[in-house]
Amino acid sequence: MKSKLVISLLAATLLLTGLIAGCSRASAAAPTSQTPIVPPITTTAPTTGVTTTPSPVISTTTAPPPGSTTPVPLATSSVPPVTTATPPDTTATPPPVVTTPTSTIVSGLYEVNINVDGFQVPTLTALVGTNITFNNDTEDSVDLACDALEIDATILRGQSFTYAFRSTGTFTFLADGSTWTVTIVS
Repeated sequence: MKSKLVISLLAATLLLTGLIAGCSRASAAAPTSQTPIVPPITTTAPTTGVTTTPSPVISTTTAPPPGSTTPVPLATSSVPPVTTATPPDTTATPPPVVTTPTSTIVSGLYEVNINVDGFQVPTLTALVGTNITFNNDTEDSVDLACDALEIDATILRGQSFTYAFRSTGTFTFLADGSTWTVTIVS
């Protein structure tokens, strides 16, 4: 029984050796050519933001069999194309800046009331020649000052002080710790 098994193994080994040797002789006898790998071509569709890169195709052929002029393909390999999507630009354009005036341009006679909370008028823009009257609406006297105009006045309770602006500029007034600014334009 052992001898039959050994003979069977030897026969199988010889058969395999012959097949392998025959394949290698056939490979050595048939010259092969390979198509080079094609470099990828990248295209971008600007409206969609999608980029597609075609994949290379590798093809191997052997020399034509005797009596034929057409090579026989051995193997063809292809990798699916790679597609990547570019996310859309989400950067928002800021809205235009709209500037609104913070004060009204006045002329003639204008009144500014001063109470316990300070000046009761926002920053003001006035024309040259405007007279501004400061009214004291507190229970005490108010010290009014403007260094640029050399004003240093005390306004008694219920009284007022008027100043005629004759030149352009920006002037800051102080009254008991509160500040107020007027811009005079021509």
